[in-house]
Amino acid sequence: MTKSGTGFLTRRALLGSAAATALSLGMGGAGGVLAQEAPRRGGVLTVALTWEPAMLTAAFNPSTPIVMVSSKILEGLVAYDAKQQPVPALATSWTISPDGLTYTFKLREGVKWHDGKPFTAADVAFSISEVWSKLHPRSGVTWSNLSGVETPDDMTVVVKLSKPVPFLLSMLGNWDAQVVPKHLYENTDIRTNPVNNAPVGTGPFVFKEWQRGQYIRLERNPGYWQEGKPYLDQIVMRVMPDGGSRAAALEAGEAQLGVFNAVAPSDLKRLLTKPELAVTTDGYQMFAPMAMVEVNTRNEYLKDKRVRQAIMYALDRKFILDNILFGYGKIATGPLTSDSPYYTTDGVPMYGQDQKKANDLLDQAGFPRKGSAPRFKLTTELTPSPEFSRMAEYLKQSLARIGIEVEIRSSDSPTFLRRVYTDYDFNLSINFLFMFADPSAGVQRLYYGPNIRKGVTFANASGYSNPDLDKVWEQAREENDLTKRKALFAQAQKTVAEDLPILNLFEFSFTTVYNKKLHNPTVGPDGAYGNLATAWLAE
Repeated sequence: MTKSGTGFLTRRALLGSAAATALSLGMGGAGGVLAQEAPRRGGVLTVALTWEPAMLTAAFNPSTPIVMVSSKILEGLVAYDAKQQPVPALATSWTISPDGLTYTFKLREGVKWHDGKPFTAADVAFSISEVWSKLHPRSGVTWSNLSGVETPDDMTVVVKLSKPVPFLLSMLGNWDAQVVPKHLYENTDIRTNPVNNAPVGTGPFVFKEWQRGQYIRLERNPGYWQEGKPYLDQIVMRVMPDGGSRAAALEAGEAQLGVFNAVAPSDLKRLLTKPELAVTTDGYQMFAPMAMVEVNTRNEYLKDKRVRQAIMYALDRKFILDNILFGYGKIATGPLTSDSPYYTTDGVPMYGQDQKKANDLLDQAGFPRKGSAPRFKLTTELTPSPEFSRMAEYLKQSLARIGIEVEIRSSDSPTFLRRVYTDYDFNLSINFLFMFADPSAGVQRLYYGPNIRKGVTFANASGYSNPDLDKVWEQAREENDLTKRKALFAQAQKTVAEDLPILNLFEFSFTTVYNKKLHNPTVGPDGAYGNLATAWLAE
């Protein structure tokens, strides 16, 4: 089934064919679950990993390669249901004071760390005060109003705020606020603590082994607080940077799960002819992923917004969407995704492809063409993935047409993160980041001047600072009135789209490919980062 006149499989057509295949086999739901089947215990699940993580603890570095592993080991205070509402995890209940300044969490009793030590309020207080509020990329937003943490007893944590943070509960899951054991981190350099590479958590799986460049092995936690779970004996995560190898492993049954586009959209059509395989876009709804180009505004050329605008005008994003992403996404109009209740296009500058305008802007910025020589040269960073590698090649070709020469620098995840977020040794950076449901949680951190924090991943790497916009972000973060928040975020969208410190390209649609003998591969709106406690393998 192809899109007329183009020969590529669209997202809707692909998922439609997948659904038809599932129905023809009498299967229903993610993983082909038959209603009468009971979960089977045992078995080893093999996951095909696109990227090798820089470390295995995401409490202060929530990059996707890290969270994909650590979310099975470490946990947050809450989880989320199908409506993206918080439900109990390490916290069994919580109350919020009428003024929104005090959150009281009651913790789950009888939980133990994987080393046998008891989990207590001291661990949560330490995680909040020393990790999340100091080292996390969103600490300058989520925790900027933190005034104190109290532990009246071993099972109670009281969080005090100086101003309301309306979205706080939406950022306390196991993918963004992992609780770490105080007894292993206190009085250490948290960033370099060896426990980051051999994590000790409270989750359903226990870390056992990391053979770098090959695999990470986790084993069932026999003392997990959720009785009877997990069902799997082991999870083996194979590091497979080559997309063809991942697809082949899934086809051969050597791997049963691949998330975050482990299989390139161009290969999905072939894999869907295999009756034992299925694909889903479930499990990503909570994240609102955005494919983007981060721009280093410290650069002598890129500091001029006319140059940034010219780059945006040079790109034919519909071509990228159709021929590189194969319809898995939607052209972005600004920093918010269209599913956000605060999204608007009113008064927001739009950037369709216009090479003449791009050339004119570069001339106006003082970088005229001089014969066949490039106006100037730039580099672009990326971590290897089929989509982003092809996107980088397209970017290089498109910018060459307006006189900008681009060198592509591909690197592993640790090198990429260091160059972009610590050394600021980049010009352009192709990546995807999560915008989340609330702009104060996901969007603000990238455009907020005080969040330019060297060494903090996924903070403001562009170096962009606009004091007037900073005030808008601050007002919106603390405003409880929906109408007023919408107006503030509308103003922010206009300013960001005009200044373009980041080129927001696409609202990204990720896919998960799995073997149908794997049940519950993605559960919930954040299931791509799920802990797999309910996953099981049929014989």
